[in-house]
Amino acid sequence: MLNNISTQDGYTEDGYLSEVPGIHEALRFTYRPMLLEERDVIDGRRGQIDAFSFAQLCVKHIKMRLRTWDNKGAPDADGVRQVLPLTEENVRTLRPHLSDKLYLIVTGSRASDQDPEKPQPIASGEAELQRILSGESSAQTREGTDAKN
Repeated sequence: MLNNISTQDGYTEDGYLSEVPGIHEALRFTYRPMLLEERDVIDGRRGQIDAFSFAQLCVKHIKMRLRTWDNKGAPDADGVRQVLPLTEENVRTLRPHLSDKLYLIVTGSRASDQDPEKPQPIASGEAELQRILSGESSAQTREGTDAKN
């Protein structure tokens, strides 16, 4: 996940939503973050159109921003669950709690959950502690960094 302050148009981020037992399964996806202007146009429509039309507008924009997902349908005759096509109809049929979180993520209002299959980023303090525990000196760390540059 990027920790940049600004959003550059044209890049794709990984997303993950943890399972909420009894509400929805976990979902992995990739998406292109929405820019501020687009989000403001959508949010500005909230009071101008009825709730159903606003929900359809949100679904349309979630689908436009998603690039891939692992949303699986019901089991087939062999008991295998296939990934559903990424369509507006399939986005529309997501559980409301899940679609709300997706909308917040693509608009930049919420972070994705930490994917348990991806390594956690190491905070600088943790990196320093690991360096100390490994017995590596600060000079060795700087030399290694300088050699890479």
